Amino acid sequence: MWNVITRRTFAAGLAGVAAGPAAARGREPAGALLDRGVPDLLRQFGEPGLAVAVVSQGRIRLARGYGIGDIATGAPVTPDTAFMFGSLTKSVNAAGLGLLVDQGRLELDRPVARVLPQFGLADEAQGAAVTVSDLLTHATGLPAHNLVWYGAPDFRRDQAPEAARELPLSAPRGTRWQYNNLMYVVAGCVLERLAAGSWEPFTQARLLQPLGMRAAGFGLSAFMAHPLRAAPHAQSGQRILAIPPYDLSAVAPAGGLVASIREAALWVRFLLDGRDRHGRPLLSPETRAQLQRPRLATGRPDRDPGVTSLGYACGLHVDSYRGEPRLQHTGSIDGFHAYMVLFPKRNLGLLAVCNAEGGRSPEAALHMLSDHLLDLPAVDWPAHHLRLKAESTPPAPVAQDADAAQLTPRHEGRYAHPAYGSIRIYRRDGRPRLALHGLDVQLAATPGSGLVTRSSGVGALAALDGVPVSFDGDRNGAPETLSATLEPAAAPIVFRKLG
Repeated sequence: MWNVITRRTFAAGLAGVAAGPAAARGREPAGALLDRGVPDLLRQFGEPGLAVAVVSQGRIRLARGYGIGDIATGAPVTPDTAFMFGSLTKSVNAAGLGLLVDQGRLELDRPVARVLPQFGLADEAQGAAVTVSDLLTHATGLPAHNLVWYGAPDFRRDQAPEAARELPLSAPRGTRWQYNNLMYVVAGCVLERLAAGSWEPFTQARLLQPLGMRAAGFGLSAFMAHPLRAAPHAQSGQRILAIPPYDLSAVAPAGGLVASIREAALWVRFLLDGRDRHGRPLLSPETRAQLQRPRLATGRPDRDPGVTSLGYACGLHVDSYRGEPRLQHTGSIDGFHAYMVLFPKRNLGLLAVCNAEGGRSPEAALHMLSDHLLDLPAVDWPAHHLRLKAESTPPAPVAQDADAAQLTPRHEGRYAHPAYGSIRIYRRDGRPRLALHGLDVQLAATPGSGLVTRSSGVGALAALDGVPVSFDGDRNGAPETLSATLEPAAAPIVFRKLG
């Protein structure tokens, strides 16, 4: 029998979590497992801090912080330390639209263009057919194109619906799962149009506050206003560096949630039961079932042992974890990484977040905790995630300084694209450079005489590293266009020279 988590087997408050029958057999309480194991995880992964929460049977059973919240001050992570939760916000956005469904103001299968006439795709017919559900399940046929908004301080949320028209597609609608933050921004615009107001106030008033998430918010201003906040960090070689927090305000519907682990656990509870802090239904069971039903196979390989993907729902992956039905999602942004897992049949939810870019401790901790609470045979999850982390570290690009024949003064100047904005080619200390939005990197030559961006930076700069670049000119060799592979899944983006 599964080790049911009950009130009887939990100490009052946050003293610890234990599986009922397991506790009776003398099994280590889950809180003790974390206290013993998380410090070792942080050392193994080289990550500063981690916060973990357990929700079961409608209650927060555990919320704890481990390690360092800020390497500059040595401040510890506590249950009330604020983190950025990145794409865990997607289930928040989907739930807000679900509220409109319950009010009869929206159907998930409504074409987006019926709400936002300015929305479209490069293929007009495909754009006209895209539904709200397609936005929420990454089924539009448009790949990520993250550099339309990432590192772009002037990007505005209301630009997203029209920007989509200018971006190359890579698949017909509904045929390929392609993770797309920009489409979640469009989904936020749908909510704003139907609610006749901004996404943040609606979401806070209709979702966060009824759940008791009073200190939670969205974007950089909410993060900086929090009295206790973890500093974002990144790894550079063997060093851990503090990096600036990224402002996700413009794309908050895709990834802007700011909260402590204690308050974010209230969101996990809501996903499990759909109720507010007083136990009253906030989202109907029918709509919640719609949002949590897989609609499109992801086609991604299952890299964790015992995990079988069943598809993507609205802001949630649906899979089988060692035979147990599960919902899960990650959330990453500069300096933070979060992981959430839900076992709906067990009314059990787990959440972890670390203050390290590309961190693996949240997954390792929650996989260990899942096995413990589900009474499954142990797997060496730390070793598994250390291996995945090593595999995800790209090799340094083979490149050298571009020579004068590849980049002449005629190549310098600005090149424009209607969605990506402008690229500037210029020289600094005699070396050619490429600047896109606020990202500024070196241009280098590859062994095949091509050009590629090269960045030794961490955080935002890493997003513009290793991008192939080429120029096309007129019959006299004067450059007219610059092509850059800013979205690997689509054709190169063509920028036209200005002036």
